[in-house]
Amino acid sequence: MGSKQRQHWRSSKVIGTSVTPNFGDTNLTANTSYTYFVVAKDAAGNESEDSEDVSAKTSQTLQKKQTIRGVIRDQGSNDRLHRSSVTYSENGKHHISQANSRGRYALQRLEPAHYNLTFREPRHYTKTLSVNLTDDTLVKNVTLQKR
Repeated sequence: MGSKQRQHWRSSKVIGTSVTPNFGDTNLTANTSYTYFVVAKDAAGNESEDSEDVSAKTSQTLQKKQTIRGVIRDQGSNDRLHRSSVTYSENGKHHISQANSRGRYALQRLEPAHYNLTFREPRHYTKTLSVNLTDDTLVKNVTLQKR
C-alpha cells in the first residue's frame, strides 16, 4: 500500500498526522516511558496494520525551549528600527532573524545556553551582545548608534 498519510499514536491516542515517517512528540513528562506506533493510510482511505510498537523514556529533566525578544531602537531619536537583523549561532548553525515593521524581534525555540547576538541596521553601527539564556524568556531591548 502506498501511504498518503501517517497517523502517529502514543498508547491509544492519535497525537498527530504527517506525510513523512518523521514526527516529534510534545507535552511530555520527565522520567516517563511512552509507547508509539504508526498507522498508514493510502489515497483511498485504506488503513495499514499497526506498526510494531516502539518505546522511549524521557530524561530526568526536560529542557524547555526559550525565547529572546525585544525592540531595536535608534540611540539618538529612540525611533524603532524596522530594517534591522539579528544574527546568532546555535549548534554550529548560523541564523538570521529580521525585525518586524515595529522594530520587534523574537528568537524562538532556543535551548538554554550562551548566545552572542549581532544587531545590524543600515547606516548604524553594528552591536554584538552576549546573553545567557536560562529557564525564562529573555527580553533584550537594544539601541543602535547612527554612523
